[in-house]
Amino acid sequence: MSDYIESVCRKLRLTVQEYGQKEVDGAVIIGSEYDGDQIGGHKYINFPTIADVKLGNVKYSVARFFEDA
Repeated sequence: MSDYIESVCRKLRLTVQEYGQKEVDGAVIIGSEYDGDQIGGHKYINFPTIADVKLGNVKYSVARFFEDA
C-alpha cells in the first residue's frame, strides 16, 4: 500500500511543480486502492470502480497532467 501512496504523492509533487500549489489547493484524490481519508494532505475518496487514480476539483489541464505523470 505504501507504494501506492508514494506514487500518488509523486504525481502530486510533479503537478505542483508544473502548475503551482494554488492550482491544487482544495483538490481531492479519487482512487480505489486506499482505505484512508487523506493522502498528501488532500482528501481521498475511495471509489472501487475507478481503475486509475484521478485528481478532482481542479482544472481539466491540471487533472490530465496528474493522470499522465
